[in-house]
Amino acid sequence: MAQELKNIVIVGASGTIGKVILDALLKSGKFSVTVTTRKDSSATFPDKVKVEKTDYSDSSLAQIFQGQDAVVSTITGGALSEQHKIIDAAVKAGVKRFIPSEFGTDTTNKHAREICPVFTAKMEVMEHLEAKAGENSSFTWTAVATGPFFDFCLRVAFLGIDIKAQTANIWGSGDQRWSATNVETIGKSVVGVLERPAETKNRFVWVESFNTSQNEIVAALEKTTGKKWEVNKVKTADQIKKGRELAAKGEFAGIALLIVATIFTEDVDPGANFSKSKKIDNDLLGLPKEDLQTTVQEIVKEFS
Repeated sequence: MAQELKNIVIVGASGTIGKVILDALLKSGKFSVTVTTRKDSSATFPDKVKVEKTDYSDSSLAQIFQGQDAVVSTITGGALSEQHKIIDAAVKAGVKRFIPSEFGTDTTNKHAREICPVFTAKMEVMEHLEAKAGENSSFTWTAVATGPFFDFCLRVAFLGIDIKAQTANIWGSGDQRWSATNVETIGKSVVGVLERPAETKNRFVWVESFNTSQNEIVAALEKTTGKKWEVNKVKTADQIKKGRELAAKGEFAGIALLIVATIFTEDVDPGANFSKSKKIDNDLLGLPKEDLQTTVQEIVKEFS
């Protein structure tokens, strides 16, 4: 029987997904939660959360992780590789479960990694994690794949669909299907993993609020707003070329385009449609039933 996971540390709790996961853990009322922050950070957290200031050195992390059951990493961008030493510190401290900063695309898919180099860094973290788990039977991991953060992406027009302007840039045919998850559900999925350590041990869990396409989203938005939207067709190859050029200059806009390309491309199978090749774990994790139209209606209300 797997040991209970009650004492949880979140690394990166002030970020977009970190905040959501922290909120979900607190709302569950089942965990004692600690967060790590840099010594010069001005981030604030609820009183019931223990805050550990750290320089993220090996010794500091190992000390913070003492007595903790699980570490949840939500760090992003250039800091992704820092997870190697965080994993090592967790192993040294006797942590039982590590949840890496996946929360997105299927990084096991070689086409996704070829399109977006950031996912190669994630894969390298996973390889390190799997190696450490292989060396230490008491140390385990779970990776949570969610697809894009749907409601967040729709609010900020990350997917090229702009609610304020009522315009949409459609990549390719717009019919390619992909998995997407609302941010609150991502938080609940982490709770579900921690509540079910045996069932989620040393594996990916595959989560989606719904399975959709660009054209379905535009149709849902037109139905909700009662207006015909302006749709602009773009070529995926052109967007990937632009993304690589911008990324080479160190501009995040380039990385953003490449991330979107791993969702929308039709030239290869980037693994974005979890329902096509994976067993969705929503029921296992106790996640709520959701649908595209309701989500779209709720978000559009925020703009009225």
